[in-house]
Amino acid sequence: MSQSYEPLNLYCASCGAPARFDIAGQVYRCAYCGGETGIREPLAEKQGFRRAHRERLQAERQAFPLETARCTGCGAQVVFPEGEALTHCAFCGRSLVRRAYLGVEGFPEILIPFQITEDQARANLLAWCRKHRGRSEARDIQKHLDGMKGFYLPYELVKGPVSCTISRQESKSFPCRGFWDGSFVNTSKQLDNLLLDGMEPYDLADVKEFDFSYLAGQRVKVRDTDEKETAARVSGEIASRYRPFAAKVMETRGVHVDADAGNMVALSAVLPAYYLRSGDTLAAVNGQTGKVAVREKRQRHMAPWWIKPILSSIGFPALVYGIMRLFYAEQMACLLVAGVLAIFLLFVLFTAYHNAYGGMGREALPRRIFTSDDTRTTVSPPTFYLPIEGRDRAVDLRFTTPLRLLLMVLVPCVVVFLPVILAFILNGFDYHGLTMGGAAVWLCLGVPLAPVFVLKFGRLELYEHPVIRYCTDDGRRKRHRAPKKPWKARWRDIWDTVKVFVFSPLIFAILFVLIVLVVNTVLVLHWDSF
Repeated sequence: MSQSYEPLNLYCASCGAPARFDIAGQVYRCAYCGGETGIREPLAEKQGFRRAHRERLQAERQAFPLETARCTGCGAQVVFPEGEALTHCAFCGRSLVRRAYLGVEGFPEILIPFQITEDQARANLLAWCRKHRGRSEARDIQKHLDGMKGFYLPYELVKGPVSCTISRQESKSFPCRGFWDGSFVNTSKQLDNLLLDGMEPYDLADVKEFDFSYLAGQRVKVRDTDEKETAARVSGEIASRYRPFAAKVMETRGVHVDADAGNMVALSAVLPAYYLRSGDTLAAVNGQTGKVAVREKRQRHMAPWWIKPILSSIGFPALVYGIMRLFYAEQMACLLVAGVLAIFLLFVLFTAYHNAYGGMGREALPRRIFTSDDTRTTVSPPTFYLPIEGRDRAVDLRFTTPLRLLLMVLVPCVVVFLPVILAFILNGFDYHGLTMGGAAVWLCLGVPLAPVFVLKFGRLELYEHPVIRYCTDDGRRKRHRAPKKPWKARWRDIWDTVKVFVFSPLIFAILFVLIVLVVNTVLVLHWDSF
């Protein structure tokens, strides 16, 4: 039996002491001698271990007679000791085709041995069913509890630096970096990845170098993803673990994470688990810790796309109606303005949302995973890096600060009611004698344009230009602002603006708006005189 093996320890190339990864410098740095080890050197070191491990397995293979069975339905391949009674696939229920297994292909480099027995796993799953007796999943599991089987399931154990870009729809992307300190990624096509994530974590302290003696009385699910698909799964796992952090920073669930795991050290592994399938209900029990994970039976979907435009078409006109009622007592006129705005918004937002989401239908949500406890595999969140003062610096990004939100709402409101505000000031801050009807033309222009500004230009401006803060060399927090242009470039921009203003039809549009503003201000002040 092999001794305890620590497969992903990374050491200094100079002195052999443990090295820690420096995210900012993108090197492994030794705390003992200060030496630096490049991110590609550990990859070459693990290749040597991989060759030696395969040669050892090939030499020991003849002492362990094995059989393999391939499912005629889902294609799953299972390796097990010779003579075991195994006739149906545990992952889809189809029949199996058996034959002798002679090679060492598909066997892992490391594993975690089973720590709990099949009876203990059944007891844990039964306890979960009793605790959740009202759920249909619990009733299905209790009927088919004897069908649960133990397997060594295929995984990839990865550790190392990660780089990725995070973006939201219609905005630029922001680069970030992180480090994974040993995480498992499922490499089986037939298994539900969320379910397997639910039964984690595994304790890396029990990792052993793979040995055929661990297969006594057990079955091994052979990995069936090629190198390209495995790399895609690793990147997908990183993206899924980073997505909650990204959604919090970018302030939306519609966030995209593009991860690059090319510099991570990876070793193939098998992990102990007990697996049960009963129709659409899936259950798994961690073979090391006994943690239970059960997949939801019913498929859920997102709310229809047309819900948001309807709610927005009701909420914003209601706000406008409330503001108008504060300054103008004629209810019918306020209702008329709010109703026109609601109809306009309904057409605009329905068109925008239909173009973006109308052809997508109701998107299926991931099925919920119910677990016996709340322990989770912890992953350190990534850090955003931007080039500042000639080098990459760790930064904090914020988009919707209180001041920005206030301005985004206040500016359109001021523009909509600008004639009334000007008339109120010119009237000596006295609202008596002012008539809202005098601003009808201005309101017809401003009310439809204000929500367009808020929904389109306001949000785009927020997410294109975040508030960036970084830590200076002396430890102070400082806001980063874009460098100012030289004076020559500024004067050139001014001249270009003047040319556009003078020699384009824009001048006539601006003059028209100013005339409407002046006329409506006068009408508000002296409506009774006309």
